Amino acid sequence: MSLPPGPNAPAILQTAALMRDPHGFFERLHRRHGWAVTIRILSEGRIVSVADPDWAKATFANTDALSAGQAANTLEPIVGRYSLLTLDGSEHLRQRKLLLPPFHGDALRGYEDTIRQIAAAEAAAWPLRTPFGLHAAMQRATLQMILRIVFGVDDPALLERFVTLQHRLVRLANVAVLPARLRADVGGRATPGGRFHAAMREFDGLIGAQISRRRAEMAHGDHEHAPDVLGLLLQARDEDGTPMTDTELRDELVTLLVAGHETTATALAWTFDLLLHDADALRAATDAARSGDGAYLEAVGKEALRLRPVIFSHGRITQREVTILGWTMPAGTRLWAPYPVLHRDPALWDGPQDWRPERWLDGGATNGGAAPYSWLPFGGGVRRCIGAAFALLEMRLLLQEVLAAVTLEAAGPPERAVLRNVVAAPRRGVQVVRTA
Repeated sequence: MSLPPGPNAPAILQTAALMRDPHGFFERLHRRHGWAVTIRILSEGRIVSVADPDWAKATFANTDALSAGQAANTLEPIVGRYSLLTLDGSEHLRQRKLLLPPFHGDALRGYEDTIRQIAAAEAAAWPLRTPFGLHAAMQRATLQMILRIVFGVDDPALLERFVTLQHRLVRLANVAVLPARLRADVGGRATPGGRFHAAMREFDGLIGAQISRRRAEMAHGDHEHAPDVLGLLLQARDEDGTPMTDTELRDELVTLLVAGHETTATALAWTFDLLLHDADALRAATDAARSGDGAYLEAVGKEALRLRPVIFSHGRITQREVTILGWTMPAGTRLWAPYPVLHRDPALWDGPQDWRPERWLDGGATNGGAAPYSWLPFGGGVRRCIGAAFALLEMRLLLQEVLAAVTLEAAGPPERAVLRNVVAAPRRGVQVVRTA
């Protein structure tokens, strides 16, 4: 039983190459070794990267033989045991059904005013004729959106506490993926593990207090509070009439923060980076923002997600021996589907290297006319990101508010990606200047 061939470089060098240039790493890897490649990554071990849309589709369908929750278990110290990211099977489906309503239909429309207000306030605060990092600005805006829309936090002082603590957790996030003995809660704040656990306890306390606060407000008939996801989740019941426990609520709220804040902020930063280096696309997007053409702005966001995928892959672990397109994978094999390759495959896309938002209008709003499972920024199947529609709404409305209100120019060359935690982020933070 053998795995596909791959590079002979030590794991530390392969890991460094992935972190230095996550998009280019996979493109070079598969160009040299073919559609299936075995690589070695620190903290992950041996991985088979498979750049094939049919296989990507199979991974989403074959949930019995391929575990997604186990593949994401390195996130459990942060997101918890009951996160959609770490659950599999019937537990995952139950939580998913409970979480779906706040991210569809009328619920989404109820968040629009809050998104617009936060975007407008953020843009109004930008300095004039002074370079600043747009990625950091998008992080501020999307964090405010998550905390107000998902957590229901509208008190300014409480909002600031959440923001401060979240920033501390981001700085300590790398501790979460360390082996258990290295992230142990020992030594107090003198050790990384001690600092990480102290921050998590404080964060859990804030979340627990917010759950109790919203539950009390709803029990007293609070109808003045802006619509929020937490309020809807407190009312959610499964088929047996059972509500989510506080622990389940905590884990899903943290998951929505972790999965929905940094990813959307980074996607917006990439979108502006691409727009500000293409005068024609910027002019078209600005006209769309001023005329209210949401379809074109959504196309801009989708094309940015194609060319600059924020998450570079989805992962699975084989639960038993599995044969994938001729290769027999033993139980315990870690599998990745590399989005940078699928999103630029000339067999799947017309002009795959071209930045062309119009392809999403000409070729259809679902996948730009490309083959199914060739555009996967939100994954697919029953594991598709539950907040995909919310993220696209945030991107569209923030683009509209910013482009209609201010004039921006790039203050540097087009960005290259660097891996920060699990996100492929712009290396220099997308430096821009507000000129008007």
